[in-house]
Amino acid sequence: MHTSQLPPGPPLQHVTLTPTVDLGSAAERKATDAALAAKATDPADGDEKVLARWLPRDGDGGGVEVVHSHQLRSIAWHARGDYFSAVAPNGATQAVVVHQLSRHASQNPFRKNRGRITCTAFHPAKPFFLVATQNNVRVYNLAKQTLAKKLLAGGGVITSLAVHPSGDHVIAGTEDKRCLWYGLGVRIGSLRAGI
Repeated sequence: MHTSQLPPGPPLQHVTLTPTVDLGSAAERKATDAALAAKATDPADGDEKVLARWLPRDGDGGGVEVVHSHQLRSIAWHARGDYFSAVAPNGATQAVVVHQLSRHASQNPFRKNRGRITCTAFHPAKPFFLVATQNNVRVYNLAKQTLAKKLLAGGGVITSLAVHPSGDHVIAGTEDKRCLWYGLGVRIGSLRAGI
């Protein structure tokens, strides 16, 4: 699972995905090319229900560009690489959009947000999707489509989120320089970074 905060600067609404020639095995490169070459659609401009537009990129190595209707704050990739989520805190009910690369499809997993969403993460092995709001981390079971756990922050606003590759530990960073460590749904400890 890879999570990245977008760099400071002008807000972004576009995610550009291009194939990298020198990375991975021949089979992985072929799978990447096939996923990026899937038919991209450009829905009508007047459609308000559009979560994101998938546009083909010509030149610069090809690929696809995903255009969002709101400014993005962070992006998180699933460990298998076919799914990624984009967080737009000002997007109201479209604050989280989950994309499937192989189908060039976008979906909104939530009809209603429970607080201002700051970042997301995918569990590496189980069908869990973690959503951090300013005050807590909610763990959703995607297979059952239910809330599995709610991890309370008990401190400042959560700004970052990471899941250990084993899936047993979750770490959340806060604005007040704390690092919250959760294990199996129970917060193990809180660390404060000194500067």
